[in-house]
Amino acid sequence: MCANKEITPSLNPSVHSLVSVILKNEYQANTRISLVSSENVLSPLARIPYLLDIHSRYYLDDIRRFGKWLFPNGEVVENIEDVYLVPLLKELTEASYVNVRPISGMNCMTVALAALTKIGDTVLAVPLENGGHFSTSVIAERFGLNVTYIPFMNAYDVDYDALELILKEKKPALIYVDHSVFLFPLNPKPIRELIDAFSPETILYYDTSHTNGLIIGKALENPLNNGADIIGGSTHKTLPGPHKGFLSTNNQVLDKIIKEKANHFVSHHNPASSLSLAITLMEMKYCQGTKYAKTIISNSKTLAKTLDQQGFYVAAKERDYTQNHQIWAYPNQHYNIEDYIKKLCTLGIVTNRFDALPGIHQPAFRLSLAEFTRYGGTNEDAILLGELMSDVLHLDHLNNQAHDKMKYLKNKIKYPQYCFSYEDISANDEFSDLKNLFTVLKDLMSTIN
Repeated sequence: MCANKEITPSLNPSVHSLVSVILKNEYQANTRISLVSSENVLSPLARIPYLLDIHSRYYLDDIRRFGKWLFPNGEVVENIEDVYLVPLLKELTEASYVNVRPISGMNCMTVALAALTKIGDTVLAVPLENGGHFSTSVIAERFGLNVTYIPFMNAYDVDYDALELILKEKKPALIYVDHSVFLFPLNPKPIRELIDAFSPETILYYDTSHTNGLIIGKALENPLNNGADIIGGSTHKTLPGPHKGFLSTNNQVLDKIIKEKANHFVSHHNPASSLSLAITLMEMKYCQGTKYAKTIISNSKTLAKTLDQQGFYVAAKERDYTQNHQIWAYPNQHYNIEDYIKKLCTLGIVTNRFDALPGIHQPAFRLSLAEFTRYGGTNEDAILLGELMSDVLHLDHLNNQAHDKMKYLKNKIKYPQYCFSYEDISANDEFSDLKNLFTVLKDLMSTIN
């Protein structure tokens, strides 16, 4: 829907045409605002590992698995993970044990289902109509598991009386809270209480893919402190890191089981992503990550309220709209959603369309202000964004005024914030080695000549 025909490569591809596509996409990225809830943007520093030699190296955790180095270039990766990445994740997720082998949120799901169940077990997941992940049942059934669903009373709330009956009858091996489309994160505490009372062998896994940045930034409660046995998921949504995943737990036995399975479901995992994630976590810790996380929710509520005032239907108004980065909305008046999406895209606003969201049985938008906030967007900017989205709805054709408003807004939120800046690096002696790093990058580019 947002594809620009100008960046379509020729039928006779060449290096020139490939580079042209890349550069035009980069130009578009610098002129658009993405409201897609599964996306965010890396800081400049966190992008650098993908340009370096470490990106090409192989790491299998040789010493632990084989007792000797089979791939010696992996030693530096082990140092990065053991000294930086794992301790940071333990600290920021408040976990005793962390596994960083998964390469995505889906990979976390696969490893967890393989490790925590056996063929014939029952697994409870979130129903699709309540925002569960569309792949959970497919993967679980392929593993020979019996899938049933956490009962809900409405679009948002678990039916705990019905859940109690399921726990008594089915004694599931695993409750997998796989929420991916939601406004209000489920509280694991009442689920934990029911498990302890009626099915104590059941393991409670809480997928935090969408909320990792909000949890690490203290804007949401950590499910590990509220009843979950394990949390895990992707690192590129509200957590503005690379496309990767992790699993955290305070249970040593579960950690051992996961580690054993992860060894086989993930062999080499991209060392550049490990380094990029370590940098991202340092930035969350030292560059106002708490403010970033809280501002995401504040901005989201502000945009939701603004859209509501501008004549949009916005879900859960009676609950203050949302308690994370997601907003569900659609224009109240008659409109052609295809035309509206196209006009938004033409202006530079990229949205995530759903034909059905929980409790909404018509095409609507799942919007997110995570990336918007990462670029430094404020409540004031969120109001301007909502007004601009309303302007687009009411215009037959985009005019200069709409384009000028968009340019003004994008220029305000042009560069990633809540990360190490050039000024930080220049003023701090601890960053002196970065000058050498940029020399390395300069030398790397010179090899193209």
